[in-house]
Amino acid sequence: MEDITSIEITSVVSEDTWRNPDNNDDFWPAVVCFSAGTLIETSRGSVAVENLNRGDMIRTRDNGFQPIRWIGSRKIGTAELERNPGLRPVRIAAGALGNGLPLRDLVVSRQHRVLVQSPELDMAEALVPAKDLLALPGVEILDHLEHGVEYFHVLCENHEVLLAEGMPAESMLTGTEALKALDDTAREEIAILMPELRNVDYVPTPARRLLNGKPARKIVQRHLESRDPLSARVL
Repeated sequence: MEDITSIEITSVVSEDTWRNPDNNDDFWPAVVCFSAGTLIETSRGSVAVENLNRGDMIRTRDNGFQPIRWIGSRKIGTAELERNPGLRPVRIAAGALGNGLPLRDLVVSRQHRVLVQSPELDMAEALVPAKDLLALPGVEILDHLEHGVEYFHVLCENHEVLLAEGMPAESMLTGTEALKALDDTAREEIAILMPELRNVDYVPTPARRLLNGKPARKIVQRHLESRDPLSARVL
């Protein structure tokens, strides 16, 4: 059997960034990340997520260029993907969401949200997990990854909509589930950067309305019937 794969952190010093405290198979799908190779728009052009560092300026939909406050990663081998199928990523094929987006195949964790708009929302925008888009042509779970997958968190001062493969998608939202996925050292490092997280009343503000489950799938069904683009245009 293949050995458990190693943990790697970018721009932080802890070694075991993510943890599953109860060895619960349902825990891992809450992890929200980009896969290695994803191109993120920055002040110096499109940069692969694995080449980003703390302090790099990334383009956001609402607030111009914003600095990365923290970035972390984890490599997951094929054996672990077999043990925890919820860790397998979703691929959104180039152009699958309309308006030519994403520009290239976008591979993210299942719970990573992308920005959509729909007549179902009166053309308002919402953030929807990749797993709720699986009914769409060109959106699929990647079951066979010969070399596993490496996932990256990208954290800004606020929850932002950034551009990944040209597609508006979320940065890390410092909510309960995302923080639970980090070990104590990583959480402490983030709390030093963002002291407000220590406040027991702290609630993160999402960049857009968050939809999942039935409401999200209803939007997908409407798209399948109308063929209206789901992706929000990049301004």
